[in-house]
Amino acid sequence: MEPDDLQLLVIPQAGDTKVDLIIYDPMPGGSGLLKQMIEAWPKVIEAAKRLVETCPGVCDSSCPD
Repeated sequence: MEPDDLQLLVIPQAGDTKVDLIIYDPMPGGSGLLKQMIEAWPKVIEAAKRLVETCPGVCDSSCPD
């Protein structure tokens, strides 16, 4: 899997600090990676939490890394 295999679209919420994240497969007909990610969603969330919790930047509200 390469970084460009799935695309991300971040949509800010007016008047709020929260955002919505849309993850989509840009390949015509799809590559199947998004389906695999959905099937492993709990593992994806845990990996994302670990990444954020152990980030050396320790950013308050956003992270350039």
